[in-house]
Amino acid sequence: MRIFLSGVLLLSISSQASARDMQVTQDIEVCFAKAGVYHQIDPTWLKSISKVESSFNPKAISPRNKNGTYDVGMMQINSGWFPTLEKFGIKPGHLLEPCTNIFVGAWILAKNIKHYGKTWEAIGSYNTGNAVKKKRASELYALKVRNAWEDLNKRALSQRVTLTYNEVQP
Repeated sequence: MRIFLSGVLLLSISSQASARDMQVTQDIEVCFAKAGVYHQIDPTWLKSISKVESSFNPKAISPRNKNGTYDVGMMQINSGWFPTLEKFGIKPGHLLEPCTNIFVGAWILAKNIKHYGKTWEAIGSYNTGNAVKKKRASELYALKVRNAWEDLNKRALSQRVTLTYNEVQP
């Protein structure tokens, strides 16, 4: 685990493209795909979380939460994770780099899946931290992510159908 997160950091920092220079549609899609494969999570779930959390904004920083923490980047990584991430060499500023943020978000979701299984509780706890203690908030968050997931899947299907149709035209 330490090696993987450190490797993500080095890959992300050594990348020639800064967050503002990245081709959002292509480079970030690759990050979602790689993070999904590595953590055995459907990349569309990761994209759905990012859509709900930040509308895919890599520079998003939330206002302070009720408990004094704040959230950073596309996947809105909570500052409560900073001490753990720093053990792997990942500093808060690194989370503004989209690929690093996506991999960290996938790592957090994978931890939730390990605890709750592949359930809505795992998705909900990404936002609430504890699906049992904050059941209603967790359920509402999971519903938002599910709606985003359905929307992203419909768009992807529509694009594939359009592409296929256009390819067979004389």
